[in-house]
Amino acid sequence: MVTLYDLANTILQDLMTVYYDDDNAQFDDIIRFLNGESDKYNSIFNSYDSLKTINHNSVKRVIMLIIFSYAYLVNLYNVRIDLDSENSQKYLDYLESIDAKEIIDMFACHSPEIKTFYEDCSNYLTNTYIYRYCCWANAFAERKQDVILKLNPFALLEYQDIDLGDGFVETEVCIQLFDDLYNKAVEEAVADPELVDNDEEIFSRLVIDYFREAVDNHFNGNTFQINQFYSLIFSNIYENITLNSTQKRQRKKYKTLIEKMEEYSISDLISLFMESYQLAIDVIDIFIMYNNNLEKEELINRRIKFLKKGNQQKLAEINPFYERDNEVLKRHKKNSSNS
Repeated sequence: MVTLYDLANTILQDLMTVYYDDDNAQFDDIIRFLNGESDKYNSIFNSYDSLKTINHNSVKRVIMLIIFSYAYLVNLYNVRIDLDSENSQKYLDYLESIDAKEIIDMFACHSPEIKTFYEDCSNYLTNTYIYRYCCWANAFAERKQDVILKLNPFALLEYQDIDLGDGFVETEVCIQLFDDLYNKAVEEAVADPELVDNDEEIFSRLVIDYFREAVDNHFNGNTFQINQFYSLIFSNIYENITLNSTQKRQRKKYKTLIEKMEEYSISDLISLFMESYQLAIDVIDIFIMYNNNLEKEELINRRIKFLKKGNQQKLAEINPFYERDNEVLKRHKKNSSNS
């Protein structure tokens, strides 16, 4: 059954799409609409038949609270992964000092702080399902449920959906960790005094250096865990390049890389990643390209396609969780046939 909270969440996403697609939109238009001072975005509400019997102002108030609770999740996660942590901690301190009533009051007086939290909320909603799961998992690990419920009492309705499900969990966690470490590397590269005049070559080299360092620091130098992480990265891009080998431009651009992956052992590939800037840049570019905006079950669907046309033996050599993934596939096929 669709709840008021579900509708509020859906309308918030529609509202963000319309707002960001309109070059002439002013952020105050959003505040005025949610306050009931403007009917600019009424067409969004009118497109849902289920809203005809629901008080629109109630939905708008729930949207206000969702914006702030999602912003809290994002900033809490930023602090955990040390990404813009100084600003994020400042925002956390502020968010932990207010409650749902004060949030609604902030909209009523058009508080300038709202825009920052709206943008954080947008980051949450437009990110992958893995990122959203990690934000919630982090909040639970930090025991911040009470803070979230103080900001948004309706958030309790989301608790039952906070689960990655029966998927390729190791790869999913690897993808999010890659994203976190890469973003941190970019942040540090931008701030590095060696970067002069936004030189792209220097910037790319700095990102690779900081990324390698971030991986080592994250695993505290544990060689086994570091190699497992890189193995998942290589297996992921091997799978994706194989599936897209019919695209001439891709095949030509990454011909050397795919040849190396076919020929070398995983330990040699990891060594090459550590030694060659160009190979590291190619690996990172491919990984980002194929794992950006990942949808749920997309990894499983890719694997099913790969098994029909790819080198299964090679993938099994590269992917340390290949057999575990196969067990997931068996359950997936069984559930699909039963549904």
